[in-house]
Amino acid sequence: RFVVKDLGNASPRFMRSTFYQVPLSKDVRRTCEMPFAILCQPLAAGDPLDTNQGKVMLVDASQEGPVRCTTCKAYMNPFVRWLDGGRRFQCNLCGSMNECPPWYFCNLGPNGTRRDQFDRPELQFGSVEYTASSQYLVRPPQRPACVFLIDCSVEAVNAGITHRICEAILRNFENRGAAEEDQGARVAPGKVGIATFGRTIEYISMKPGSAQPQITVVPDVDTPYAPVANSVLLDGESNREEICAILRFVMSMHSASNDRKGGFVPQESCAAAAIHSSGKVIQKVGGKVIAFVASLTNLGQGAEPSEADQRRKEGGKGGTLVNMIWPKGDLYTRVAEELAEKQVCVDVFCFGRTSTSHLDIARLRLFPEITGGSFVGYQDFDGSNGRNADAKRLSHDLRYNLTREQGFEALLRVRASAGLEVEEYRGSFLVRTPTDVDMAGIDADKSIVAFIKHEERLKEGQECSFQCALLYTTSFGERRIRVHTISLPTTSVLGSVYRSADLDAQMHAILRQEVHRFPLKKMQPQQVREAATAQCVNILYAYRKYCATASSTGQLILPEALKLMPLYMLAFNKLKSLQQKCEPDARASLVAKISAIPMTDLLPMLFPRLVALHKLADLPPDHEGDVNPDLLSCSSEAMDDDACLLLLEEDVGYIWIGLGVYPPVLDRL
Repeated sequence: RFVVKDLGNASPRFMRSTFYQVPLSKDVRRTCEMPFAILCQPLAAGDPLDTNQGKVMLVDASQEGPVRCTTCKAYMNPFVRWLDGGRRFQCNLCGSMNECPPWYFCNLGPNGTRRDQFDRPELQFGSVEYTASSQYLVRPPQRPACVFLIDCSVEAVNAGITHRICEAILRNFENRGAAEEDQGARVAPGKVGIATFGRTIEYISMKPGSAQPQITVVPDVDTPYAPVANSVLLDGESNREEICAILRFVMSMHSASNDRKGGFVPQESCAAAAIHSSGKVIQKVGGKVIAFVASLTNLGQGAEPSEADQRRKEGGKGGTLVNMIWPKGDLYTRVAEELAEKQVCVDVFCFGRTSTSHLDIARLRLFPEITGGSFVGYQDFDGSNGRNADAKRLSHDLRYNLTREQGFEALLRVRASAGLEVEEYRGSFLVRTPTDVDMAGIDADKSIVAFIKHEERLKEGQECSFQCALLYTTSFGERRIRVHTISLPTTSVLGSVYRSADLDAQMHAILRQEVHRFPLKKMQPQQVREAATAQCVNILYAYRKYCATASSTGQLILPEALKLMPLYMLAFNKLKSLQQKCEPDARASLVAKISAIPMTDLLPMLFPRLVALHKLADLPPDHEGDVNPDLLSCSSEAMDDDACLLLLEEDVGYIWIGLGVYPPVLDRL
């Protein structure tokens, strides 16, 4: 954990660079072998223990609009240079001179800064948010809608997953008042729809005062259509009781006992068609579809042949096949792009009943990846009990999905100083133009990587600025512009580049690049591991060759900032998802997760965290609030006989109890 005070540079929670001293030329950058990238997480949440974190100052620019450079369109920021008594300013990105608008004019002080610097957040802080003026509106802002799409196939119902999904949604609506109080009233959906799918698609609505819900059936799953939005969408505030009644109706209608009465029922699921149809329902206002999928799409649009059939067609005799791991997803891509253009974001929750369950995540992940949504995967999900850990985790994940800060109809651009240019972006978004990132949805956990290239040699002593601007609609239908700016010094010394390297950002850039190539080039796991390892070796070899002083051949020489890179790269190579005998869905889940993983979550995902639980026993019995014990080194030295340790590996925790643990300590824990 760390505390950030914004003195002009945006917090590293919002924006980071792979190194904080920019090479003067592309030759210096190529010599060091490190990727040059800017990581952006524009809606990142702050540390909950720090009351000053995550609060971006709001500037009212609804009348005149924010002040911008007339040449490169960069937004006003603390690094702009003011001249001619405040009548002109020089853009810190492109260097052009601009006239100050009369309504924005202010005299300069003795040090050359504006006298109102501390009265205007955009001149004081590296992160600021503007209310957008009419020139940034294509259409009047609208509060986004949300459709909950529930898998009611025979497989999902019999496994109890349908029940657990309905209970999780129901719990969030019943406790919505508490959620609003805890999360600052950031509950996303205005209009809400409930839909189910199996062999057909059903939309369930209920008029206020009505005794029974109405069901609208969409039988055509090959070319799915959508009913009129007003007939199936309810107001999330005033119709909360009706929404809860619909969910209880779904649970009673799709109980496991009811589905077994008719004897054997074939497993049929039209998940892809249902997602397409649900997106069409809200395409006029935009919003999100939260799809809960627990069965393989084998009916209608996007139907996937069974795993056994696929292997027979390919002539395989077991094991995983490249064509099955990364099947052609042309239809899924086309549908996802259509939804993204209509400003519909898709979140996918996938439920694997066993570790070998096949849900075709390789294609399902395309929905959140292209529309800017989220992917959540559960392996070995136990739906038999509503009070077990899986059910609680589902409820928690769904509540977080609904209450975290998020935006819709988003457009993002990263600008760089003259001499530098954004080469490409990596993340979950729709590519329309090479300079902009289009996202139907963006949330607090979504990160984008912008890879930078040198267009020309930079000047000695020059500072390089980078600005990330996000135009988006809030959950309450307000159009906003969030701007983050950082300014970095330049250097021609290779050793300075290595000293200023950011290990987290370096790993992010390397792995995001390699994981992107994984499905694109249909690479084998071994090829991905070798490519990532080769990148690590090249970086460290360049340091030894050009920066290290004379040393013996067998001595390991590592830069201080990157000394843990080999450890994290080894951890990446040992991920289960990158082993040759891994199931296809687990491998596709890794790609979906890393494609937009938050900046702070990558290294904990690669390398487990070790917590000393026995030290918590020293807390007073009446202690309240969060506890943040120190993390231990993952080595045998920490495994004392009197220790009680918690090992956190991705979504799984392991507790190790030493033989000599004092009994009262166990009682306290």
